[in-house]
Amino acid sequence: MSERIDVKIFIASSSELNSERTKSSNVIVEINKTFPHLHLEPILFELDTASGSNPGYNRIQDKINPLIDKCDVIVVLFYSRIGEFTKEEFDRAKKQDKKIFLYLKEGYQPKNVEESNKHNKVLLLKEDVEKESRIRYQAFKEAEYHGLFYIDLNKYLTETYPSLQSVNIEEISISFKDSENKLKQYPLPKPYFIGREKEIEEFQKAIIAGNNFIAIDGPGGIGKTQFVSKCIEKHIPKDKIILYKCNTASQLDTLISEAGYPELLKGSSKTDKEKFSAFKDKIQEGSLYLFLDNFQETNNNPAFKEFVSFSQEYLQKGSIIVIDRDNIQSLSLTPKRIHILGLKERKLDYAKALIQHSYKDILLIDDVELERLCDELKGYPLAIDFAILLLSDGVSSSDIIKKMVEDDSAELISERLLNEIFSRPDATDDEKNFIKQFSVFTESVSFETVKGIISDKLFQTAPKLLQKKNLLSYVNGFYEIHPLVREFCYKALVEKEVVHAKAAEYYTSQRKTELSPVLEEQIFYHLAQSKQWGRIEVEIEEKGRHLIWFGQLGLVITLLDKLKDIDFNRPIFNIFYGDIAEIQGRWDDALIYFDNAQWNNQDKKVQTEGIIKYGEMMYRKGNIKEALPYYEKAFQLSRENQFLKEEARALNDIGLVYLWLGEMESSLKNFNEAYQIRLKINDKEGIASSLLNIASIYAKQGKLNDALITHRESLKKYEEISDKSGIANSLSHIGSIFKHKEELNEALLCYKKSLSVARIIGNKAIISGTLNLIGNIYSKKNRLTEALKMHNDSLNISQILGYKSAMASAAGSMGTILQTMNNLTEAEKMSKKGLELFLEIGDKKETATSLNNIGNI
Repeated sequence: MSERIDVKIFIASSSELNSERTKSSNVIVEINKTFPHLHLEPILFELDTASGSNPGYNRIQDKINPLIDKCDVIVVLFYSRIGEFTKEEFDRAKKQDKKIFLYLKEGYQPKNVEESNKHNKVLLLKEDVEKESRIRYQAFKEAEYHGLFYIDLNKYLTETYPSLQSVNIEEISISFKDSENKLKQYPLPKPYFIGREKEIEEFQKAIIAGNNFIAIDGPGGIGKTQFVSKCIEKHIPKDKIILYKCNTASQLDTLISEAGYPELLKGSSKTDKEKFSAFKDKIQEGSLYLFLDNFQETNNNPAFKEFVSFSQEYLQKGSIIVIDRDNIQSLSLTPKRIHILGLKERKLDYAKALIQHSYKDILLIDDVELERLCDELKGYPLAIDFAILLLSDGVSSSDIIKKMVEDDSAELISERLLNEIFSRPDATDDEKNFIKQFSVFTESVSFETVKGIISDKLFQTAPKLLQKKNLLSYVNGFYEIHPLVREFCYKALVEKEVVHAKAAEYYTSQRKTELSPVLEEQIFYHLAQSKQWGRIEVEIEEKGRHLIWFGQLGLVITLLDKLKDIDFNRPIFNIFYGDIAEIQGRWDDALIYFDNAQWNNQDKKVQTEGIIKYGEMMYRKGNIKEALPYYEKAFQLSRENQFLKEEARALNDIGLVYLWLGEMESSLKNFNEAYQIRLKINDKEGIASSLLNIASIYAKQGKLNDALITHRESLKKYEEISDKSGIANSLSHIGSIFKHKEELNEALLCYKKSLSVARIIGNKAIISGTLNLIGNIYSKKNRLTEALKMHNDSLNISQILGYKSAMASAAGSMGTILQTMNNLTEAEKMSKKGLELFLEIGDKKETATSLNNIGNI
């Protein structure tokens, strides 16, 4: 560990500023905590020199001056007069080119000539400083000094001494990286892969042409996955792959999370369109190729098709490749289609290659007989695999052909042959039992997982026998069977619920502190398949909030709907439904669910939360005064039942209403009370939110420095809990404080950092709003072309998502800029668009502004 750097800070002032001297020391101590590699030491002559006389020195000041010489920073304060020694300290520091913070306290009114003469010296000093331009002074009022010095010192130390741990706007987004892509592995083509040259060339041309949506279809067993594997091997960069094997339990949220973007799912406002758009952006930014294998398994989950439909319209780089048994083309889905048929002229080559690889010393068959068999099997690769396995066991080709029916599909041919394989005397009971139990898994599973649910007796011999027959694969520690084999075996499994229950228990035992979406998906899938609804009810009550916070909305809705269908219901489920509806922007639905929660008679805590959240939805819909009675009722219930978290939330909401009413003192009182409770219960998210609200009050009161300090404290809290939406929001608020202070460069930097974080997490609401704020700064700087682009980008994003308030703001701002640029036709068009939207959402203030702007045009 490196040694700390000493930074000595001398504080010079006359005795009339003792209060500010104390505040200076307090600030130094406070900031010292945030700079672990520095040691900040305040130097005050009262403490750093002994009292009484100083032998060898003519003046006490001669003892003090060496302290100044050793200091790195000098803080000089003046008010009503210039003390002789303070002026000497100031001049000495200036001569040595020390870093000087010079502060002049305002508000002094001389009462007589003598006081006026003394004060004139302060005014003359002020004029001299302004003329020489080497030193910049800061004027301050009584209550502002603490915040002013805090900001100045923090900024100076950040710039002067690198590797600081304090809030550094320049560095804020560096650590925000996407998680690891866990879906980058793809199955290697079989060593005996042959053919498909025409289709591979077709795929290559589609990629080169920039097709952003490709569909590969064909019946089960036709070799689609093998074809895709070969296409990836030949034409797709290996670092650009996301390959997701869909199954009946699949959730789009899990796909997004496992692809390395869990942050895209989090947030208090995340409509489906916003989630789709954010994931689409990640694919586009990385020019990625998203492969969705066995897409037909998602037929009961509309989110996948909705995402694909959305992406085909807006995706510009990268591609989504869907692999399905059926042709998915429709009015809403228009992919470049590649249809996979039997192997045709290469079917004999494929069969010979398979025999050479797996049955070289076992099977002898002439080419004529083999080709005739392949013809009867219509060149279906999986059927050829099964037929050659039967040939190796002594079954004649004519007996195999007898099993076929002329119009059989690939699936039926394969199923018939598979049935024949398992009906033979050499198919052991262990093999059958193993693969039937294995069929409960919907995906490839690890060695340990299989051992966790299948008995050691079956595990000792069955896997090896099944691998030898090419019915079970084992690659990189994972077992897998072909989907058609799985379907066939699952039908034959009698004790489905028992095996699913074992799988659920095993997966449950693998839970760790950190939530794993894939694991939770599997736990709940197997619990549902084993019909353990009572346990699911308990599990979802315990883990529902956590799953919603992590953005696993699809999984929670699926489980809640299933429980509802079989009359399992708990009061908290209305809260979960309401939370999800609110996140997805379905506010009317959220109101209904929260209303149901507030009238339940079983759970007081849920009732209180329902009242609070019903009021919050009223507030969000613009019925702010009507929300207040709900908050007050919830506050009383919380206080009576000692629901501290709900009490703090109610107080915070009451504060927001008073803020809207302009009653700042009442608002601040409620915010502070909520803050104290949240500190007591260590509600970190609540603490961050309270600090942000308190800072907003300070800003409205004109206490900009206090607002800035409090916003930075809020930012630190959001950083501690890795709430990136909160971080982006705090940065935006900090930018607005700088804007009010007319420090436009600092404001612009904060807004850009906020935008950077929002883009990382895909929060379109913040992106759209921040683009507008950046546009406003550019307008102030007279960079009109850049401003117009920012507002136009904001408009485009908000139009895609249907965010009318952001659309209205962007259009109105564009109208104003276009008017300034003398493009009156376009200015009128955009201003009217803004007016129309403001009227639609009922924003009376902005409606009036828009009407005025149109009148000026």
